[in-house]
Amino acid sequence: MSEEYRRFDPADYVKSEEDVRGLLRAAADEDNGDGAVIRAVLKRAARTRNMSALARDTGLNRGNLYEALSEDGNPTLATLLKVANALGLRLRLESVEDRAEPAAAPKRGGRTLEEILADLSKNVPAEDWAKLPDDLIDNLDHYTAGADRVDG
Repeated sequence: MSEEYRRFDPADYVKSEEDVRGLLRAAADEDNGDGAVIRAVLKRAARTRNMSALARDTGLNRGNLYEALSEDGNPTLATLLKVANALGLRLRLESVEDRAEPAAAPKRGGRTLEEILADLSKNVPAEDWAKLPDDLIDNLDHYTAGADRVDG
């Protein structure tokens, strides 16, 4: 009997605009400065909302929007501002605390990224959790990016 797996997509479980805003706030706190986390969450948020609707609301071409928010994308500030505005958000710059000290888990709106993900996971049906492979932790790269499977 062969097992079939589908790629895990957090966008499948983001149900409300509040979920999207919480994830984006957490992404801003978790991003290491290259924008990859923010871009990935923006892409998930855009897909949750409907990429065609977002393209229409931003005045951007849908293909260009996909490209800008892709893993290799490098969206312009204007694109980020348009996407944020269409999602009901605004881009804000804040001072950064001294980074030499180890930071506690960042909290935005009183919730850490882990708390937000725990809340989102409540929307995942038990039968979907049961479909996850037993070796997911050891082979995450295999299941998410097609890397060679590690025998454990």
